[in-house]
Amino acid sequence: MGATFYWYAWILTIIVFFFIGKRTLRHDLLIFTGISMCTYTLLTWSPASHLYIHVSFLLLFGTHIWIRRKRPFFHHFWPFILSVGYASISMFFVIHPVWSNFPGVSVGLVVAIILMRMIISDIEGLIGIWLLINAGGTLFSYGIFAIYGNEGLIESQMMMVFVLKGMLVLFLFHGIDHLKRINLKKKKSSSKGAALV
Repeated sequence: MGATFYWYAWILTIIVFFFIGKRTLRHDLLIFTGISMCTYTLLTWSPASHLYIHVSFLLLFGTHIWIRRKRPFFHHFWPFILSVGYASISMFFVIHPVWSNFPGVSVGLVVAIILMRMIISDIEGLIGIWLLINAGGTLFSYGIFAIYGNEGLIESQMMMVFVLKGMLVLFLFHGIDHLKRINLKKKKSSSKGAALV
C-alpha cells in the first residue's frame, strides 16, 4: 500500500508543479503533498492517533482551500451532505470487503467526481470539497464503528490513497477542460481572421 501511495503522491506533485497555473493553489498543494508523504507512515504503532492526524490535516487543508473563494450559502452544506454519503459507502465496503475488489469502485470514483463537478465548477472548490468529504466521511465512519467497538476497521492509509486517487481524477478533468478552453479560443481567433500561433 505504501508504494501505491507514494506513486500517487509523486505523480500529483509533478502535475501540480508543472500544470497548475495559480501560484497560491500550487504552493498550497505542494505543501499538502509534502506533508502527506511525510506523515503517511508516522505513528504506525497508534492507528487511532494516525487517523486523527490525517483527518485533522485533511480538514485543515480542505477548509483553507474551500473558503478561499466566496460561494453561495447553500454550497457550504454540500461537504456535510456528501460526507454522510461517503461514510455510508465506505462502511458498506468495510462490512462487505469483497465488493471493493471489483473494478466498479474506480468507475464509481469517476462518476462521483463528475457529479461533484456539476455542483462546484472551480478547481479550488473541487479540491476543497474532496478533502472535506473524505475527512468528514472517515470521521463519521470511525465514530459509528467506535460505538460498536470496531473502530480499528477504518485505516487512515487507505483513506489517504483514496484521497490522492480522487485528486488525480480531478486534475485529469481539469486538464481536459483547460484543453477545451484553449481549442475554443483558437477556433474563435481563427474565425475572426487572426493567424494561428
